Formats: sequence, C-alpha cells, structure tokens
Amino acid sequence: MNGNRRYGCLLRAGGGVVEDNTFEDTTGAGVVLTNEPDWPEGPVPWGITIRRNRFLRGGTCLGYADSPDGAALAVRATRLGHGLAEAEAIRDVRIESNEFTDRAGAALFVGGARNVTVNHNRIQAAVGAELRRSGAAILIERSSGVALLDDTVSDLRPGTTAAVEIGPDVAPGEAAVRISGLNATLASQAKPVLDRRTPQ
Repeated sequence: MNGNRRYGCLLRAGGGVVEDNTFEDTTGAGVVLTNEPDWPEGPVPWGITIRRNRFLRGGTCLGYADSPDGAALAVRATRLGHGLAEAEAIRDVRIESNEFTDRAGAALFVGGARNVTVNHNRIQAAVGAELRRSGAAILIERSSGVALLDDTVSDLRPGTTAAVEIGPDVAPGEAAVRISGLNATLASQAKPVLDRRTPQ
C-alpha cells in the first residue's frame, strides 16, 4: 500500500491477521486498531495478529505522525470526544516480526489495551530521515499485560528520546509492562526505557 490517503488498514473487528504487507508513505498510519464512538463505525477490535509487515515512513499529513500518539502502527481504544479511553478495551493483540523504517512519529502506540505482545520487531531510521515530533519509538499509555520481547530499536536522531516510553497512567510493575531482550542503539541523550510512572 503506497502513498494512499490516511490509513493502510483500519481494523474494527476481531479475530484477524495482517501479515506480509508493505505500508509505504501512507499519509496517516499504516495500520490502526481502534473503535470510533463519535461516528460510530464498528466494534472494538480484539484478537488480532500483525506480523512480518514493513512500515516505511508515513504519517506525513497534519494530525498524524505529529500528534502525541501518532504512530506507524496504532492500537488505541477511543472514548467520545476522540480522547484515549479510560478502559483497556482492546485485547489480545500480537505484533511480531515487523520492520519499521524511518518512522515520522512513533513506530508503535499502545493505549487503552490489555494483553498485547510485541516481539521480534525491528525499528530503524537513517540519521537524516524526517521526524515530525520528538518522542520514543514505542509509546505505551493506559494499558496492562503488555510484553515487549526481543525488539530492536536503532535510531540515532536527536529527536528520539527513548526506545520505549511508559506513560504515567500505566500501572506500576511487570503486570502492566514487561520488557525483555530490548536491543537499543540511540543517541547519547536518549534512554532505552523512559518510565514516567510514579514509583510505588
């Protein structure tokens, strides 16, 4: 899917697989799992696997990569008014063996979700690639049961603040987020994991 307006795939159902695709220069995100109560269009997605896809750049239209949760791949439960849902409504998602190249926003956003496994993904960027906003490669907000396993982030751009950022509204402890085998190559000021939660 090359250069199409807005998203490559917008998923609002359950029990699906998205695999072996290339999402290149979409003006919005490559893949989005979300509900949309303000329209409304379809149920909350669940039980979806996203594997062996390539995400190249993308998100260049205003309001996508430059937004606080703009990402090449977004898992985001939504409440009325377009904000992030209070409930962890999206569940049972696997994101595995994908490649993200020259992301313009985050590579992956997970918000309002539970039981999400992110494993063996590779995120890389050339130093001169456009970055529409500063931030982490992987951003987690208001979610639980998130496991990041053996992922690689290689991004030396100064606007990259972390390989993984955990938001303050995520519960403490590994029951909420577990990270294992992260391989991060970042600029000197960036952190492998930026945990904004309040210590308990």
